[in-house]
Amino acid sequence: WLKQLGGPWEHCPFQPMAGEVTDPSKGKEADGAPQTRKKDKYRKDKPWDDGSVDRWKPVAISKEDLPKGGLLTEESSFATLFPQYREQYLKQVWPDVKAILDEHELKGDLNLVEGSMTVKTTRKTWDPFIIVKARDMLKLLSRSVPLPQAKKVLEDDTHCDILRIS
Repeated sequence: WLKQLGGPWEHCPFQPMAGEVTDPSKGKEADGAPQTRKKDKYRKDKPWDDGSVDRWKPVAISKEDLPKGGLLTEESSFATLFPQYREQYLKQVWPDVKAILDEHELKGDLNLVEGSMTVKTTRKTWDPFIIVKARDMLKLLSRSVPLPQAKKVLEDDTHCDILRIS
């Protein structure tokens, strides 16, 4: 039956129907300029729609960009649990972790009783996304990633994804 219809593309809205005559002057004004549709009557170019702005370029935030009153108004914190076998390694590297977090004006806590690591922002934190990256660093540390590799997540051009396989 498809042969009788000529194929499923016969009735495609972008193709002329069988026997339909297309008018080349349709959709053009008398001077040859394309006709504006009724709904485009009030549509104007927006000032941010120019091609000179690269919207995908990452924004670099530095300590000098920090406003006088501070950038963050609320304290944010994330906690991550770690297994007991990671406790010994985390005790050894925790002073280094705190030094890395201090570079970004973050505070880190290691609670060996609960088996958790916590990262918090301070009033001096200048990068609003660094708390998410620090949380990812703690998650990597809790999943047996060594500190030299886990601290790479804090760089702007590096991200991580932790996938559950089960």
